[in-house]
Amino acid sequence: MVAAVASYRSIEASRASFEWVRHTGDVIATVNALMETAGELADNDCIGMGKLSCSGEVISARRTSAALLDRLYQLTNDDPEQRGRLAEIRSSLNEYLRLVEIESAGGGNRVERRQAWNDFDNASETFRNQENALLSLRHQASDAEFAKAAWNVGVAMFLGLLISALAALGAVRELRRRQTAETQLSIEKELAQRTLDSIAEAVVRVDSDGNITLFNQAAEWLTDCPRQQAIGRRVTDIVTLLDSEDRSPLPADALLPKSANDSMPALETALLVRADGNEVPILNTVAPILDSDGSVIGAVNIMRNDSASRAAVQELRHAATHDILTGLGNRKLFDERIDEVLAGPRPLRLAVFYIDLDGFKNINDSKGHAVGDALLETVADRLRGATRQSDTIARVGGDEFVILLPEVGDEAVLIAMAERLLDELTRPYIIADDLINVGASVGISVFPKDAVTAEGLLKAADEAMYAVKAQDRSGYCLYSRLVDQKAGMRA
Repeated sequence: MVAAVASYRSIEASRASFEWVRHTGDVIATVNALMETAGELADNDCIGMGKLSCSGEVISARRTSAALLDRLYQLTNDDPEQRGRLAEIRSSLNEYLRLVEIESAGGGNRVERRQAWNDFDNASETFRNQENALLSLRHQASDAEFAKAAWNVGVAMFLGLLISALAALGAVRELRRRQTAETQLSIEKELAQRTLDSIAEAVVRVDSDGNITLFNQAAEWLTDCPRQQAIGRRVTDIVTLLDSEDRSPLPADALLPKSANDSMPALETALLVRADGNEVPILNTVAPILDSDGSVIGAVNIMRNDSASRAAVQELRHAATHDILTGLGNRKLFDERIDEVLAGPRPLRLAVFYIDLDGFKNINDSKGHAVGDALLETVADRLRGATRQSDTIARVGGDEFVILLPEVGDEAVLIAMAERLLDELTRPYIIADDLINVGASVGISVFPKDAVTAEGLLKAADEAMYAVKAQDRSGYCLYSRLVDQKAGMRA
């Protein structure tokens, strides 16, 4: 900017100098014309002869000289120094023209006129020499000014090119910075995607309209849906959730945050229906995504395959409610089932069978615990084969079993069931190539005839079983008959 201003000023100075040189040249040219015109008067022999023709020429020359002198004064109007130097020319010229006029009229002295001419000629020559000298100096100054202006112009052009180059360099640097930033952003996105793909949990991000915007590799595996097919689609088209208890479809908002006030992510259990139709138990965490104003703009779902942990829980529950040796239910499971049945809609009839194996202790002691355990396992298998799927079989002692039969028929049905059980349990067993025979005592209680509580029903069946066992042979006994029998004995 500074160089450009200096260049402009130098050019303006050069222009002014050139104008002065042109002006001075005009002044010198006018002086030359004046000297030439006045010289014609000096060389005119008609002056002093009184000839009319000569007088006309003299008058014309005088007028021309006067006009040229006026022009000189006009040219030097803005230059007091030049006008001062013209004063002697004017004075000597006026004196010369006065003598010419006198001599043209027939008077005067030719010698005086020639002297006046010499004075004018000397003054004009002196002025012309001075102006030429000044003109030469001004030419030199003009050349210097021009060189300076040219230098400043060159500097300005160089600086202009330099500024343009710097601007271009800045643009290139900005472009490279943006390219670097874009490359870095791409790397960060790739790194973020790889990080998400390395996570074992499925990560599914949705926008405020429920469209999927992020889908990691674990989500592909869990849903059996490729990422390319999932991105941009409605999350409910890809992820179908069922209630883990009753398998009813969960609403679509189960995959979205309830509100921006959900400070803690919601953790829910559900069944996820894969694209291949299989169901996978999951734990789903839903957290809101907020903008700078705190408004919900989406949600992120983190889904974990809960199959292993749920299987572990089921195994623990199974171990807590089942007999390790036979795989049948234990007393805990029996109590839960009978309480559940009694707490529900009242059944018309409900029966409890209490079974004790006869002679098992002798076999266990004589044949060993391995044979005894194998015998118990076979007994469990026969009990399963003789009962319905809705019945609950439990081992409640070393050789004692109970069976819960919901919704049974009349007494004849119970007797038929008891006889079938006895047939199965008293058939010979082949254990480790040994033929083994055992008996069984079966006691039966019925709801609501014999008792209305779980404890009462179990106690009644146990009492009926011991009544059979007291006879020292396999058989069954209905608690109601035992009561009737006792009543008859008392009578």
